[in-house]
Amino acid sequence: MNVLIVDDSRSSAKMICAVLNELGYDASFVTSGVAAWQRLEREQFDVLLTDWVMPGVDGIELCRRVRTTNSNGYTYIIIMTGRPNGEDRAMGLAAGADDYLTKPVDPAELSARLTVASRITELQLDLNARTDRACGTLSIMEEANYRFEELFRSLPIACVTLDSRGIIQDWNHASEELFGLRADQALQKPIAQLLYHSEPAEKVSERIKRVFAGDASRNVEWIFPHPDGTSRVLERSQIPMYGKNNTVIGCMCAHVDITERKSLEARLNEQLRISQQLNVTLDAQRRALEASNQQLSELALKDPLTGLLNRRHLMTTLDKCCAYSIRHQKPLSVLMIDVDYFKNYNDDFGHLAGDEILKVVATTITHCVRREDSVGRYGGEEFLVIMPAAPAVGAKVVAERLQSLLHQHTWVEREVCVSVGIASLSDETPTAVSLLDLADQALYKAKRAGRNAIVIAQHLDPDVWRAA
Repeated sequence: MNVLIVDDSRSSAKMICAVLNELGYDASFVTSGVAAWQRLEREQFDVLLTDWVMPGVDGIELCRRVRTTNSNGYTYIIIMTGRPNGEDRAMGLAAGADDYLTKPVDPAELSARLTVASRITELQLDLNARTDRACGTLSIMEEANYRFEELFRSLPIACVTLDSRGIIQDWNHASEELFGLRADQALQKPIAQLLYHSEPAEKVSERIKRVFAGDASRNVEWIFPHPDGTSRVLERSQIPMYGKNNTVIGCMCAHVDITERKSLEARLNEQLRISQQLNVTLDAQRRALEASNQQLSELALKDPLTGLLNRRHLMTTLDKCCAYSIRHQKPLSVLMIDVDYFKNYNDDFGHLAGDEILKVVATTITHCVRREDSVGRYGGEEFLVIMPAAPAVGAKVVAERLQSLLHQHTWVEREVCVSVGIASLSDETPTAVSLLDLADQALYKAKRAGRNAIVIAQHLDPDVWRAA
């Protein structure tokens, strides 16, 4: 320790200084209170050993000055006095002295008193260090608290903190803007009365209790009647605020205005509904268009009177069947069918009756053929049946069935019969045209035979059908 000795007796001060230096202390001396105070203003001393009675600034005054102005550190003060009076000693201690010595000073007692001073000084230094650390920690906490308050106030989300009774403790700027209430109008007010007055107070209280029990609630929608007369759709989240030992010390309520979002969702839903309705309408129109196209396609492929294939589509189908039969070496037969005495029937009963006859014959033909066969109106009262993979004898069976069904039919005016010419694909008839010509020759033969007849082209005179 460094020690400053103050004594107006130079010899006494010098002797004490020598003793302390011998004991290992860093000791120096002055001979007046004024000189001591000047040193103390410039330097820090661990121990001040001062005489009581001195001219000018005495020991008591010096002690008072040190205690009232010295802020650099703690100085242990020992007053030396030759006055054994207890009241004087009490006066010295009251002025700020820590200990006293009776003059003349006993070196052994001085050493003992300085040992005590050393312990006290060390304790004081430790206390000062602890105090500095505590002040530093407090300063950090104050700074952190200040930053939190600034952060809380500047959050873009309307946030409110509550105590366990639901009393508002904090109210940031975003809350002022959202709810139209200043902080001084909201702080220390029950949130149930200020914001949640549309709900029963018991329900609000129960919800806050659950938060303090650690149960958070998030993104709950509710309607807030704003002071400006409008209603806002808000999303509320209530979150526990944890403190020391993981205990809940508060409730944070965050409110987000989703009015625009809900309005946009409603508009989008309406647009989606309109879009879906439009899609239904477009789908119905598409189906109607497909049906119309199908009808147009059928009209392009079918005979409008009988509903059978028309002549052009018949020829396309026959070309394909001939090519397939030749490539795969499969039989192919055609039936050329003509309604007997059809012109007379038209003359006797009219064209409408004739049309009905053609419809009946067409329907009867479709009942006689296979699913894979093609039936069409070849022209006028003539019909053509294309039978893939069928020899002439098989085609004749179909023709006989047709004549039988027509004979069994109940006719309004008079019985109708048909003549049938049958031709099969062969080396002599390798094309659709030659096959049709041969079938037409067979039909002509059936007509000449008295009608209501069936003639297979191979049964004709070879010179006749070869010529064809």
